[in-house]
Amino acid sequence: MKNKDTTTTSNYFAILTDEDRAKGYSIASHSGSVMLLKWKKPITWFSAHAKWNEYHPNIREYIRTLEPLQLIPMRPLMLAVARRFSKQQAAKAFRQFVCWSVRFLIAGGGRTGATEEALAKAAKEVSESGISVTVPT
Repeated sequence: MKNKDTTTTSNYFAILTDEDRAKGYSIASHSGSVMLLKWKKPITWFSAHAKWNEYHPNIREYIRTLEPLQLIPMRPLMLAVARRFSKQQAAKAFRQFVCWSVRFLIAGGGRTGATEEALAKAAKEVSESGISVTVPT
């Protein structure tokens, strides 16, 4: 881990390297306290994880872009896509996830219930039926 003294919430994410995250380390902040967490199994989500070795190199870049945004409601859909789509389809879908994330952040504010429900429903459909979607190139 990086030896870094930081005091602001925005810097908590920067404390860990990609390799730390791939090994299962995470940072959690709650009520002014910061905790270092260690998961029992490595987390597939992080861009440095070996799972992504088989995919197009751009997919790691897309994940690196998404990681600090912490758009948690989108993660089940991303993992379902990684599990069910072909490697080529998954790379295109992850590119689209980056575009959606930017749009969500720009639109911002407001209630996200409808968006979260739609993402959860899509994740379930992809996961259970193995549907694939044509993603723009």
